[in-house]
Order: sequence, then C-alpha cells, then structure tokens
Amino acid sequence: MRLTKGGELIIVQDYISAKLVELRGEKTQKEVSEALGITDKSLSHYENGRRRPSVDMLYKIAKYYGVDMNIFFDNE
Repeated sequence: MRLTKGGELIIVQDYISAKLVELRGEKTQKEVSEALGITDKSLSHYENGRRRPSVDMLYKIAKYYGVDMNIFFDNE
C-alpha cells in the first residue's frame, strides 16, 4: 500500500515508521517499549522499518500516545 505526501509516493511502512519516531518525541525507546510490553529492540525495528507492527500493536501504541489509530494511515 502506498500513500502520497505532497504529490510524492511513500510506502506505508516508511510512513508508519516516521510517525512512530514523531510520536515518541523526547521519550526513550526503553521507556516506550517498557510501557508497551515489548523490547526496545522491537520498537527500534518498528521505527527504522525493519519490522512492521501488527494492527494490535498499532492499536496499543495509539492508545499509549492518546491518538487515534488512523494517524498511522491518514497523511492529510
């Protein structure tokens, strides 16, 4: 699946990865991963696009940050 951003095609995985980094902000990967019940290595893999988080994990992440899950798919 691909989304567009300013007329440019981007791969959804890259978009999700960028959103994860953006949402984490100043928090450490260790802090966020512990809250999510995953390893910091798993979070790192999600953020750098090496692994794709499941829909359940995206829901858990969205809930943790207090955002709607659609943030990972809506680039407008």
